[in-house]
Amino acid sequence: MPFIGVFDRNITFVITRAGDLQPFTTSIGAFAGAATFDQADTDTFATALKNAVLPNLSSGETLVSINFQYNDGPGVLEYVSNQNAVGTGAAISALQPQNVSFLIQKRTALPGKHGRGRMYWPSVAETDVDAVGAVSPGAKTRLQTMLTAWLNAISTATTFDSYAVLHETSTPVSTKITSLSVDPVVATQRRRLRR
Repeated sequence: MPFIGVFDRNITFVITRAGDLQPFTTSIGAFAGAATFDQADTDTFATALKNAVLPNLSSGETLVSINFQYNDGPGVLEYVSNQNAVGTGAAISALQPQNVSFLIQKRTALPGKHGRGRMYWPSVAETDVDAVGAVSPGAKTRLQTMLTAWLNAISTATTFDSYAVLHETSTPVSTKITSLSVDPVVATQRRRLRR
């Protein structure tokens, strides 16, 4: 879990897939555009994010909620914006296994590893990748459209300023994201085994 400094936000998408008991979660950080949390603005922002997300989830996947962890000074609190909407993308039978994801690169103005981040996006259809994992142009365009909609949504939210790369510790400080892009190759994630 990232360190959430004062006026930082952590936005987590909670997604379930039919037949999979555990939800998929993926997160992106943000800076607050106001000193206090505003539920109405957050729900409006969450609805805009949901509308961008649904074409990038299969018909067998559900965006359950978008969770906002925020720190306005007294400590980290959480607000859950219930969305509960089924995806409008590919049929579930045409999906890659759950451990195959799109890789979204987060870039900032800073060079080096502290100036970038990444997040994984589920719902990779079989037609979205070739035999060696290269993302198809159509899938890349669809995902980039979602990311552009995210950037537009945050620019109209009054209590959010910009997306940010959040780190695991308080140093380095969170850094403003200048671009979001889809990696040309899908990522595979290994499940961690409890020992």
